[in-house]
Amino acid sequence: MRSIERAAWNTGAAIGIVLAVAGTLDLSSPLTGKPPSDAVARVNGKAIPATALAFALARLSNDRVQEMTAEERALVLDRLIDEELLVQRGVEIGLLDSDRMVRRAITMAAIDSIVAEASGAKPSESELREFYESQQALFAAPAMAHVQEIYFGFRKDREAVLSRAREAAAEIAKGMSFEAAKARYGHADGVPVPDAPLPLHVLHRHLGPSLTRRVLDMTPGEVSPPVESPSGYHLLHLVSMKPEAARPFEEVRSEVETEYVRRARDEALSKVIRRLRGEASIVLSQAAPRSTGERRSHW
Repeated sequence: MRSIERAAWNTGAAIGIVLAVAGTLDLSSPLTGKPPSDAVARVNGKAIPATALAFALARLSNDRVQEMTAEERALVLDRLIDEELLVQRGVEIGLLDSDRMVRRAITMAAIDSIVAEASGAKPSESELREFYESQQALFAAPAMAHVQEIYFGFRKDREAVLSRAREAAAEIAKGMSFEAAKARYGHADGVPVPDAPLPLHVLHRHLGPSLTRRVLDMTPGEVSPPVESPSGYHLLHLVSMKPEAARPFEEVRSEVETEYVRRARDEALSKVIRRLRGEASIVLSQAAPRSTGERRSHW
């Protein structure tokens, strides 16, 4: 046995690394959670299925030239048995109750198993079209605004800054281009508004709520008077405004399917959680937070 454990495979890894491989195995039947019908070993009553052994052997045989010996195959099975013993020991010493990483891993694995079936069920074309029709706003092209800005940062004399902004507005009214006025009168802006059509939520990030509301009250081609903000004054030029518009189903079909499947996954998980809550005994303490009108038992 020692000669087997010392022998290096083509990959340069000893056969003992199957412990790491085994940690990735799902010892239940796919999606159903049912115990396997076949078993190559039972560890305290828990079956190790033949499919688990076959998977581990295949993973470790990929880069080998020579076929694995019977002794090596037996050693792989031993490592799977070791893994099961360690898992059972972890449960015995309370890792499920005390170790946050273990609890999180189990929670995520449970979620994955619940939503896997919903993810694998491909919706029909009629289901997708019906979903698209009921959620058109979700798939619409967003409203776009093209805004140019001249920024006048506050200096020591706020009145002088306001006067400069008014002078720039007057020159624009006389025919000076907005770009020329910006070059002559404007101050450097640390985060300038991109000179391009932007979705409104992006524009909001650049201008803030008050200036964005001012833009939405303007008409294309209009230049605002100086508008004050906490950092200075602004001249705003609404170059163009494109309203939200529906996109045809064919253009957004992949987005529709992605959102449909995402919601199906969420609903599958919610359904199972509702069932588990209905079957469980949940008791809250007097100090536990609860929603208005909640009537769960307490102590």
